[in-house]
Amino acid sequence: MFHIVDLPNRPLELTDFADALRRFHLLGHQQTRVLTSTHFRLAFARFAASGFLGFVLALVFAVPASADAGILLNESLDTSVARITGSGHSAIYLSRICPDDSPAKMRLCRPGEQGSVLSNYTTLGEDHPYEWNIVPLSIYLYGVEDPRNRPLVSSKEIKAVLEERYREKYLGAICTGKECLTSNRAEWREMVGATLERSLYMFVVKTSLEQDRALIAEFNSLPNVNHFHPLTRNCADFARRVMNIYFPHAVSPDYINDFFITTPKAVAHSLTRYAAQHPELDLRVLHFTQIPGTIKRSYECRSGIEEIYHSKKFLIPLGIFAWQGIPAAFSTYALTGRFNPEHQFEAHASVEATGPDENATDDSGDVTPEEAQAIAGQTETISNPAATRDDEDNGSPRAEIEAADSILPPEAIVRTGYTVSVQQLAAEQKNEKLEIVGTKDEWANYREQFPAFVDEAIREEIIPDHGYVNRVFKRLDDVGTVSVEADGSLWMSLPHEEEAEKVGLSASNIFAADSSSRFAYQIILARMESELKSPKHSRETMLEFQRDWTLLANARAKGRDYAALQHRGGTKTRPPVPPATSASTTPVYPATE
Repeated sequence: MFHIVDLPNRPLELTDFADALRRFHLLGHQQTRVLTSTHFRLAFARFAASGFLGFVLALVFAVPASADAGILLNESLDTSVARITGSGHSAIYLSRICPDDSPAKMRLCRPGEQGSVLSNYTTLGEDHPYEWNIVPLSIYLYGVEDPRNRPLVSSKEIKAVLEERYREKYLGAICTGKECLTSNRAEWREMVGATLERSLYMFVVKTSLEQDRALIAEFNSLPNVNHFHPLTRNCADFARRVMNIYFPHAVSPDYINDFFITTPKAVAHSLTRYAAQHPELDLRVLHFTQIPGTIKRSYECRSGIEEIYHSKKFLIPLGIFAWQGIPAAFSTYALTGRFNPEHQFEAHASVEATGPDENATDDSGDVTPEEAQAIAGQTETISNPAATRDDEDNGSPRAEIEAADSILPPEAIVRTGYTVSVQQLAAEQKNEKLEIVGTKDEWANYREQFPAFVDEAIREEIIPDHGYVNRVFKRLDDVGTVSVEADGSLWMSLPHEEEAEKVGLSASNIFAADSSSRFAYQIILARMESELKSPKHSRETMLEFQRDWTLLANARAKGRDYAALQHRGGTKTRPPVPPATSASTTPVYPATE
């Protein structure tokens, strides 16, 4: 959604920028994407030369960054009690709170830190019976600090390697017992690389600095001692407790549909209802999907009655022994308990957990509501004249817009020249959501194109047949050995008749010079096929998929080079390496300022 502030087409003075900043804050109560233009770049350069630039940037960056908190709804695993209940798991996302040199203590994040995930389990298995641990967001999602080193393949061996690395690096002082070191029942492991074994949704709303400080003070002052009980103090009760510190009575259980137990789906549902009643909280929903590989796919979490409805193991006995109550139970669920996280994602799709800053002082100065309305009422084109010509000639000004975004931090840029109407803003917001989720036709188009890549890989002798793509992950898992670098990037060593080969398993090294181009191509093909066959709740966003499609094009180029070398006599010289920038594109999520 765009808010654009006019600047005069003349030499600029400090008052011009001060007025623009006041208007920017006045209009800044909705999600804002600040762009620039050729005209503004020149104007900004003139203003920088005047000596006032440092002062203006100081004003801009003095505004405190907004922060967020949210509920993570993790899909259900086919393990333990989850096999029966299908309830999944709840955790808490905190954008401005980080571990304080220990996962058992928290503090405000420092500049550049990602925020964290706070969670509790049946037993974390550490030397002290902690109730909760807090870990950096990227550790929780991918098992590594830098998301550029995120794994592209999942397996139990990969997850175990990342868990051991995390234990050695972060748990050395609190994880020395045998159970903590070796047992899979030590559930601190669940907080390392969650997307290796399940998909999850993140429901995020805005918070204030005062709320964050209050949470830190409460949790650091109370004993961090576990009192977990599956019926009365489970993970969903913990998530409810945390969110109600931020927003009292915002999150509640659904006792009717969940048989007087708090469930993960119920607390996520209640937060979305609360956010709908308080639009100023700016609800956003993010979706992180399970990484393709050999770990069994997770499945959608369910409420109590919903699990009975979908599960024959419950429905048939009830139909025989308690059939009278089934219609009433299902009617109650249909009226009060239905909640689809995927539909929420489609309605509030985001790739950024951090929203616009609502904590900044609304200092509109001399700008009156009438002036603001006049600004909003202008309906000229969204781009500058040069961009409009590009649009006519090339179909889209997107390239100029994306280039402009990288010139200066968004907070330091004020767009010049034009504003847009409310209708245009609504259309832009809808288009942004579609860009994230993807349309039915877009996904169908990719499915139609993909077989051509497989056919070419067969012709180039990268893979032997069509069915081989389905076996790539299992074959690698059976014959390969995983190792991890100090930065968390993963490698797999593979036996070979003449010499051992290795392939990078992370976004940052799959196209490295010493990564096997043949196996890299096989991995990317297998990833793409998995994503295209997955249902919505297990499928990555369209933006992520398009990055993967770029990986496939890069792998295709390397595969052709590999095939050419093989046909010329099987030389062991590795083919040229295309740029790996697309592979290591960082997933978007917040950093504090």
